[in-house]
Amino acid sequence: KEFQQQATQSLEELKELSRQQADEISRATEMLSEASTTSLRESGEEFRSAARQSREAMSRQGESMEQEMRGEEEEGSERGRQGQESSEEESESGTRRRAA
Repeated sequence: KEFQQQATQSLEELKELSRQQADEISRATEMLSEASTTSLRESGEEFRSAARQSREAMSRQGESMEQEMRGEEEEGSERGRQGQESSEEESESGTRRRAA
């Protein structure tokens, strides 16, 4: 009878220890889940921020390239006008020389 009581008591202690361990595992799992969720959220925010910065940098670079191209077009147009004016002046000069 005493052996049976000791066995029953040991079994109850083992059950309680198992419950405590299960509770600890549950809490640890919940904490890991929350930490993972937080980490994923932060990673997503960092990714979105990096993507936004990249888009902004690319936009600025595109605008800069567009301005450079416009400047080159204007320079080309100016050179063309100057060349045309120079040709017209040479033509007029030639006409004056022939007339003289």
